[in-house]
Amino acid sequence: MSFFYPMTLSIKSMLRNPLPVVVSCIGLAAVLTPLLILYGLKSGIITGMIENLRKDPAFLKVDVIGNIPLTDDDIAELRERPEVGFVAGAPRNLSAKMEFALAGNSFQLIEANIRPSAAGDPLIPEGVPALTTAQVALSQNLAQKLGAKLGDTVTASRYRNADGEELSYTLEVALILPIRLMKGLEALLNEGVVGEVGAFSDNYAVPERGITGKPLSERVARYDSVRLYASSIDHVIALDRIISERGFKAESSAANISWIQSLESVMNGIFAIITAAGVLGYLISLMANIASTLRQSRPQLSLMRLLGMSSFQLSVYPMTQIFLIATLGLIVSAVAAALVAVGINRIYLTDTFDSRICDLGLNSILVASLVSYGLTLTAGHMQFRGLRKIPPSEALKEHA
Repeated sequence: MSFFYPMTLSIKSMLRNPLPVVVSCIGLAAVLTPLLILYGLKSGIITGMIENLRKDPAFLKVDVIGNIPLTDDDIAELRERPEVGFVAGAPRNLSAKMEFALAGNSFQLIEANIRPSAAGDPLIPEGVPALTTAQVALSQNLAQKLGAKLGDTVTASRYRNADGEELSYTLEVALILPIRLMKGLEALLNEGVVGEVGAFSDNYAVPERGITGKPLSERVARYDSVRLYASSIDHVIALDRIISERGFKAESSAANISWIQSLESVMNGIFAIITAAGVLGYLISLMANIASTLRQSRPQLSLMRLLGMSSFQLSVYPMTQIFLIATLGLIVSAVAAALVAVGINRIYLTDTFDSRICDLGLNSILVASLVSYGLTLTAGHMQFRGLRKIPPSEALKEHA
């Protein structure tokens, strides 16, 4: 007899009596659905939250306080360190201020600190190009003071020699940064623009702007400080120490890093325990279903044994039912979990986790499917040992 014969008999048997199949599917789905929802919540809240914290520039930032001159070579050396994600030389305080005004409103001048920005700046959102020499990113406080919004044009001016000479830029507002990332009255400008402002303040020429002065080739750029960000939160503490060893006072979120790492460890542990308990419950439910299927199929299996089928062929009969039940249970649980996930995400709208509190993707369902089929095969193998003990005489007694 072929492999497909017992499979066909099994399917026909299920169609003749579908109620046990439906009950078994509901039983498996009742255990698996909460597990899928739990996995979606872990991916959305815990994993999403930890990833957001790991990428948060507020945690990666290392404030450098002090007045120790740094050169371009010092900046280049820092840039080569694996702990450093972004670094840019900041001009001395006297050169780090400009007067800003909204285009068409030159009577309202707001003095603000300027900070250098370049490619890889953590404050520039992912996918957004670096600031050009004709763009500016304003802090929320500065934007409110100016009455500026995205796309507006502002002017930034700097004066020297008792206000006899002016260096001015017309800039497009490319970004407005929240207070959490940039406090006070501050603006990010292209690193080259900040360098021109520093040279202008030191009475050097700025040929690109038609301003004369001491030859720019004689200037050695020196910085009082730096804008510094770690490459990851795992490097913040090390970078804090490196800066302190250079004679600066460093302020960072190093004290909070261990809290983030502990939170990740604790939450992963809690979810692992809950998941293990759920998988155990699913396995028990699955084994109960398999035992019930074998008990109900015992007369048919005995008859098949009488017809001369091997143990392997006998196992195909209940295995077909068990895998179909597992498949239907997976489908029901996946649909139910997806509906619950949509409901959770719509009820609790948030941008914190990319608008997904319960992130139930295809990968989650695929993992659940693989685990479910693996457990089915394992539990089935454990239960099918009893197939060899089914005597043909049971079929004779049944039909006597």
